[in-house]
Amino acid sequence: AFGGRGDGPGQFQKPFGVCVGPDGEVFVSDWKRNDVQVFQEDGTLVWRIRGGAEGRVVLEHPLGVAVDVDGRLFVVSKFRSLQLGTCRPVDPSLTLRRVGVDS
Repeated sequence: AFGGRGDGPGQFQKPFGVCVGPDGEVFVSDWKRNDVQVFQEDGTLVWRIRGGAEGRVVLEHPLGVAVDVDGRLFVVSKFRSLQLGTCRPVDPSLTLRRVGVDS
């Protein structure tokens, strides 16, 4: 087990989605924090994607999260929008783009 309740790096307020990427990293979406945090298998925080007013990406209340075999991140938001981005911490220009429609 890793993480804990709080606002700091590696902590959670309302985690919703969890998945494991092809390289073993664990992705956790947090609805209340508007972020997706990525951990090593041992629970060490690797990096995170922040949304909302302070983030560089449009990520509002993420619910589900998935990573495909090519390392592309899929996030389902509160508004049922499917968003996609290639997620590597070394890419400072990370953007998520809408690939679905709101319903």
